[in-house]
Amino acid sequence: MLLCVSLRVSALEVTAVVTSYNSLELKGDLTYSMDATFNNSNHSKGNITAGNEAVLTIMHLPEGAVTKVELGMKSNAKSGAGEVLVMLGNKQIAKIEDSNFCDWPGVEGYSTTVVPVVFEGNWKMEEYDDLSVDIKASVNTLTLETVSVTYMTAQPAPSVVTLSWLDANGSRKTSEVAESSAGQGVTLPQCKVMEVGDGWTFAGWSKVKITEEYTSKPSLLKDGEKFYPQADVTLYAVYQDNPQVTPIPQATTFESGEYAIAAGISDYHLMTGEVTDKIVGGSPVELEKGENDIYYLSKGFVSEYSRYHLEFDGDTVTIQYILTGSYVGHNSSTLTDKKAKWGWRETKNHSLELSFGRYEKDGVPMARVLWFDEPNKLFEATTMKLGYDFEYMLLFEVSNAPTASEKRKWTSCPFGEEQAVENVKETRHGAEKFLRNGVLVIERDGEMYDIRGLKIEK
Repeated sequence: MLLCVSLRVSALEVTAVVTSYNSLELKGDLTYSMDATFNNSNHSKGNITAGNEAVLTIMHLPEGAVTKVELGMKSNAKSGAGEVLVMLGNKQIAKIEDSNFCDWPGVEGYSTTVVPVVFEGNWKMEEYDDLSVDIKASVNTLTLETVSVTYMTAQPAPSVVTLSWLDANGSRKTSEVAESSAGQGVTLPQCKVMEVGDGWTFAGWSKVKITEEYTSKPSLLKDGEKFYPQADVTLYAVYQDNPQVTPIPQATTFESGEYAIAAGISDYHLMTGEVTDKIVGGSPVELEKGENDIYYLSKGFVSEYSRYHLEFDGDTVTIQYILTGSYVGHNSSTLTDKKAKWGWRETKNHSLELSFGRYEKDGVPMARVLWFDEPNKLFEATTMKLGYDFEYMLLFEVSNAPTASEKRKWTSCPFGEEQAVENVKETRHGAEKFLRNGVLVIERDGEMYDIRGLKIEK
């Protein structure tokens, strides 16, 4: 048989040695997936008596060709007969009809010592083919001790990577990049169209087509990365959206409403939670300063745990924690969760100085003020001289601001699955994998199958 594959020049050999009626030892030039089984219905190691049968199978051969199968066998001194069938994949490659052992090809008489029974040819094998030797004895005893298979592996062809991507209008396109030689891999390019639809940008390549919108980042192959395909394969462009973030400006007019309260020196924190043990906690926040020295909450959202209702009444204000209804109030010296009025005035950068218990010391006005203790990351009441041009509490009106950031999404089909119709070149295996309703499915010849190979009804 003429082979249409490029084979290694040197021959490889694997030998199965029978060790019991249902076990063997496999040695030689083994691949990582190769295995073997043996079973003798006589239950006497390799001794096959009349009317019994033994089958030895070497499984998961590589792609290439078998050039020789050699059986190590013997008979009784004066008798022994049977038949042999050798199969490769689903093809018969050799057979000995039921006959006396002494008449088998290459055998010269009956033998109580092991002699070779050889079959030579050039039989193509596909990847993961099994080779089986089936021996049936009809007279006295035949003994099988070894089966040796000489084979050559196919030199793999360079793999082609088909890239499946969308143009700016949502039409699916494909392009190809091929290995220069098998096993060399390819360097993945950027997508030819980097931005599609309403704010979707190319994020990387995926081995499966993601038809849904994921809110957690899937496993991606990045452009510029070396990719080593094991066969022809299709990679799908994955796109990420860019959620619109509207920074929240600092409040510069002080009216009753829902606010976030920030303070800091080098690192800013939002007041978070209610008064506990005379303090209020703080959570880190990013502020940016824009025109006219106005601060902005750059992330554009404020958690429900950092929202307070401020009720302004002339030169006083009360602070209520919205989540529980308790207050950021005070007694004569410390913070409490009871309702109490704070005196306020606007200071540096439109910040608020919030104070209570005002008095004079040596002619200097003093009071307890709401202050951020930066080393300990908390808000507390502390005694300070009034009138200094300090930056105190920064207010951000958040009644219309979201409580959480919009989650980024990833998908291969930002226009929707129906619009992203495939028209790609088939791979060598004629099958495509993709995610459907969060489940990995396989499409082949227009039919859908699950990962177990079971057909999915449309």
